[in-house]
Amino acid sequence: MIKSLSQLESVIDLCSKCNNWTIQLLNIKNTVKNGTTYIGREIVLHPDDKLNEFVKEIDTYYVKEKNLERYKEICAFDGVNIENRISYISIDNPLISDQFIKFKNAINKPNVDGSLETKDFKGYVLTGSIGEEKKEIHLVSILNPIISYKKKHNFIIQNNSFKEITGNILRLKIYIDAIIYDGFFYMFNMSAEKLFNMERSYKKICEQQVEKMERRNIFSDFEKFKQVATSGNRPRKFVSYRQENFDLLVEDIGKRIEIAGRFDIKMTDDDKFDTSEDKSNDNLVKVLCSKAALEPFHNSPVEVESARKWGS
Repeated sequence: MIKSLSQLESVIDLCSKCNNWTIQLLNIKNTVKNGTTYIGREIVLHPDDKLNEFVKEIDTYYVKEKNLERYKEICAFDGVNIENRISYISIDNPLISDQFIKFKNAINKPNVDGSLETKDFKGYVLTGSIGEEKKEIHLVSILNPIISYKKKHNFIIQNNSFKEITGNILRLKIYIDAIIYDGFFYMFNMSAEKLFNMERSYKKICEQQVEKMERRNIFSDFEKFKQVATSGNRPRKFVSYRQENFDLLVEDIGKRIEIAGRFDIKMTDDDKFDTSEDKSNDNLVKVLCSKAALEPFHNSPVEVESARKWGS
């Protein structure tokens, strides 16, 4: 596992020493019936060494030009992709495990002769093997690399004159959205989540957790709580949901009353959470998903993006 930016820098630097890269354009489709499906269209760039040269440019951008320094840390994914940090998640995590298997199967058996005229490409993946152990690595970009110039009035300089461009071109970018390496998925930004359609997984996991809560009978109006908890951007928060915290609120009435008082959650006369109002429900979701804390100077409740212990 890559746990530090210096380790990540070493991994990216190793990429520049690999000379067996392949590239596939990614067709990603999301449907209710089939979930997320993938087709990898393998392509060849000319001149022959152009792809290896491109990967060396990625290394130069992140390592030699020190653009990796704009990130402050690498940490476990908690439902939030912050601009200046890289988040990682195991490929066995239920949030992405099923999609990863489909993705892997697709790029292991790529399409090599399908049409390149389609507009369905959602990104591309560079695949190589690095280090003495020749570990496989995938560099992922979530952006359609095919640029269409079918509209008129686009020109290229050729032989000291301008020639109209009427077809499509392939444009690769030297910055990446994600890396898959050594059993983990490293997200450089929120675009990376699109590779595995993680929004759908957030919703599914949220609904599963909320359904289990119904049997515990600590809500005045469970259906109202469910409606709020599973709507908007709240399903994403359930990535950091802690079952042990919920169990404590079920088993310890004193703790339930204490938490309600701290975080502006109303209670009923029979010591249940009063979930008749959206505000209380929203605050309760934040508490259950480690998104609530007390401001130290005034002891007032605030929402936080990540509630990690100091030094972790």
